[in-house]
Amino acid sequence: MGNTRFINPWEYGSHATPFDQNFYLVIKLGVGSTNGWFEDDKSGKPWLDRDHNAAQRFWEARQRWHPTWKKQGWMEVSSVKMWQLAPHKGCRPEDAQRFVG
Repeated sequence: MGNTRFINPWEYGSHATPFDQNFYLVIKLGVGSTNGWFEDDKSGKPWLDRDHNAAQRFWEARQRWHPTWKKQGWMEVSSVKMWQLAPHKGCRPEDAQRFVG
């Protein structure tokens, strides 16, 4: 880590930090992989895990996989729910505000 200093952004927050203020929840989706999740030559994927150009092979084969994606590949999230599983240092679930968006 060298001389990198990590600063805790919630050091002076409340017992409910970081959930005591508005925030964004980032949801990511990954397509494909080169970690062995999809076996080479068995799942129909157009790349090999050991191929240094795996992402390019995936893109070049888009005529094969893109028609299988509904709504042209758009991802829709109809809802996201978050729960506090247990009280934490005085933060009580019944005090939480519910936001519907």
